Amino acid sequence: MTDSTVLNGMPSMKFHNFFRWFCLPITILLFAYQAYTYITPGLSLSTEFDYIIGAEAALICLRLLLALLAFVGFFWMTKYSLVSVYLFWALNIIYSALELYVVLRYGLSDQLYVAAGQIAGAVLWGIIVIVYYNKRKALFDGVPLKQKQAQYQSAHPAGAPYYAVPTETAPQDGPTATVYSAEPRRFCMHCGAQLTGGKFCINCGTKI
Repeated sequence: MTDSTVLNGMPSMKFHNFFRWFCLPITILLFAYQAYTYITPGLSLSTEFDYIIGAEAALICLRLLLALLAFVGFFWMTKYSLVSVYLFWALNIIYSALELYVVLRYGLSDQLYVAAGQIAGAVLWGIIVIVYYNKRKALFDGVPLKQKQAQYQSAHPAGAPYYAVPTETAPQDGPTATVYSAEPRRFCMHCGAQLTGGKFCINCGTKI
């Protein structure tokens, strides 16, 4: 851990835990079920190659692989898990766009609103997830999150507005001693943004 944002301000990871332990497992199960019940029978029953079915099959398999990579990589906060999240949501948008194309191509007007809502939801969720993880990309350095949190909490007690910074002093009548001085917090405890002074974080508005 060498990044100052990680050392001086551990951001909130509540959404990360929700995404990691709830969203990803459900996504993996759904994609695996979709691959088993739709892709394999669909390809086996086709007499000739259909490019749309082939594209859907490839996108489902790629999204399943990326979801698995992200889930496993989150245990060690690896960089490939972060990249997997970015690519996963990009493929979600592409897949939703492909389904909208199919609806428009075959005139499935009864499914138009569903397809349009699906691509809108994919774009909205993609923006939220990518912005969230982009602000926390410094945490993805190969060190498990629990280890980071333990190191941070041991160095900075909860609720303390100042950090205890060790400094050495050399009294005239004794050996060198180590004392602790208060140093103002330089990074927001909520979002990790650098503080510039004042009572509130200029990035997220959290009270300092």
